[in-house]
Amino acid sequence: MSNSTVEDSILERLIHLDEARRYTERLSRIPGIRGPYVASSLQWKGRRLYYVVGRDNDSRFRLVEVFRITPAAELEPVPAFQYPLPIRDLFPFDTACLYHPDPWGEAAPSLTTSQLADELRQMSSKDERGKD
Repeated sequence: MSNSTVEDSILERLIHLDEARRYTERLSRIPGIRGPYVASSLQWKGRRLYYVVGRDNDSRFRLVEVFRITPAAELEPVPAFQYPLPIRDLFPFDTACLYHPDPWGEAAPSLTTSQLADELRQMSSKDERGKD
C-alpha cells in the first residue's frame, strides 16, 4: 500500500469521524445525554463502523449513535437491532435490551393465535367505543 493510499484512508476516516460527531450534535436529543460528543471507530467483520458517545448526568460515557459507510461513501445510521457485538461489549448498559433475551426481567406471556386475536378484537372494540 502506498503512502498516498494510507494517507487517503486516514483522511477519509478523520472526515467520517468529524461528520459523525457533527451529525450527532445537530440531531441527537436523547434525554440525559449531553456533549461534548466524541466520535470513534472500530473495525468489525471487514467493515469500519463509527460511533458517537456523550455523557450522562453521572459523567459516564453513553452510546448515542452508530454509523456505517454506504457504497457512496456517506454516513448512514445503523438501526439499533443491527448493532454489532463489539458495541455490546463497549456499551453493555446501553445495549442490554438489544441483546438480553429477557430485558424486562420476566418472561413474555405465551399466547396462542386465538388468544392474540381475542385481545386485538377487545382493543379494537375499546377504540371504537372511545370514538363515540
